[in-house]
Amino acid sequence: MSELSPDSVRLTTVRLVLREIEQSDSDSLYSYWSDPEVTRYMPRRVVSRKGVGDLVKKALEGRYAKPRRYFRLAVTLKELGALVGDCVCRVTDQESKEDLAKIIGQAYIGYFLNRKSWGKGYATEVGRALLSFGFEQLKLLRIWAWCDTENSASVRVLEKLDMRQEAHFRKSVMVQGNWRDCFVYGILRDEWDPSAKVHQSCLGNEPRYHRSQKQRPPLIPCQKYQSKVLSLRRDCDWFSETGDLISYSGP
Repeated sequence: MSELSPDSVRLTTVRLVLREIEQSDSDSLYSYWSDPEVTRYMPRRVVSRKGVGDLVKKALEGRYAKPRRYFRLAVTLKELGALVGDCVCRVTDQESKEDLAKIIGQAYIGYFLNRKSWGKGYATEVGRALLSFGFEQLKLLRIWAWCDTENSASVRVLEKLDMRQEAHFRKSVMVQGNWRDCFVYGILRDEWDPSAKVHQSCLGNEPRYHRSQKQRPPLIPCQKYQSKVLSLRRDCDWFSETGDLISYSGP
């Protein structure tokens, strides 16, 4: 490790605390990353102990980077402190010729929850916290996410976050030995509504949000990124074992 002091991020929602991942979180992370239902739409099926160790190592190392671009956080319950998932916000390097993810946007977000935490609205809370962090603290212009076209739960979460479906890439992601279609979602800073509030009556179910009804121009389908994304996936190892470039929110 460097002699530099590590960065520290702590985000809170109505029911959750998103904090830095620690070495002691390894067993909790492995408990759901090794669940085939949780990793159903991930590139390499269940994640090994080594894969989880690599995730923790990368999360810890990311805290020392200047500027910091990789934010991997544990998702914990505010009242109990129990770890129920993790999430990521990765800022692309606009100066790097190798960081081809920048053609889609400044940063991507992803969130991953253990199966016991599905259906409680946690993914939506995490997503809102990451968008708020990206736009309000990192001062980003654009944030994107993606999910498998058959992952209807992820689609619902991303739409609840007011992100727009901007692309449908055909056979663009290798998932467990098969080429899969994916949706790409995006949102701009001037489309983000930081005043959206969770209905208290919905906590424990899927939260609903009040949003300002901003009028947006119609989305014109565009295929110009399709070949670039396919080339990106074939020319380099786009995903780590834990799918760092995935935006998958469990059902």
